[in-house]
Amino acid sequence: EALYSIERKDLNLVLLNFAEGHENIDFYFNHKCIDIHLPTAKLKLQNLKTGKTNQIQADRILATDEAHSAVRQKMQRLKRFNYSQEYCDQGYKEIIIPADARGIWPLEKNAIHIWPRDSFMLIGFPNIDKSFTLSLHLPYEGEISHESIKSLDALRNLFETYFPDLLPLVESNLTDYFRKPVEAMITTKCF
Repeated sequence: EALYSIERKDLNLVLLNFAEGHENIDFYFNHKCIDIHLPTAKLKLQNLKTGKTNQIQADRILATDEAHSAVRQKMQRLKRFNYSQEYCDQGYKEIIIPADARGIWPLEKNAIHIWPRDSFMLIGFPNIDKSFTLSLHLPYEGEISHESIKSLDALRNLFETYFPDLLPLVESNLTDYFRKPVEAMITTKCF
């Protein structure tokens, strides 16, 4: 039996649809893996809504739990487990493009959209509710950076200049950018 712990809102729809077709795969949405016993593949999960924990036994585990993985932390204690971590010079913030008034996808739903620019980019991920999560990747400092975007006008100017086709779709939610801190991007390598 395989166990998938999916925590992100921007689910990989292809993987999810494939997995749903198999009866022996259990899903634990809104759960965080807080511990694992590697020799027995026993997980301790915490329900992020209730705070309650439970233990799950599985034959196989596919860990997709990002940079600060409880699974990887346990694996790092194994002998001969190679690991490296490097922070990128860019960070990101997310802004939502809602579904249109008729509940229709605002962009092609079966694609991840990428708008590369000179030293930064914008990535759009489809969500199950027909919205898109835009991930604005910018350097931390510099002329065009998270540091330089101090106001709604500065952010609107960035979209008008570099992503004018998206501004009408995202304008109502530009304030999303200011609600959370810049998220770090980390590259991890392990074997």
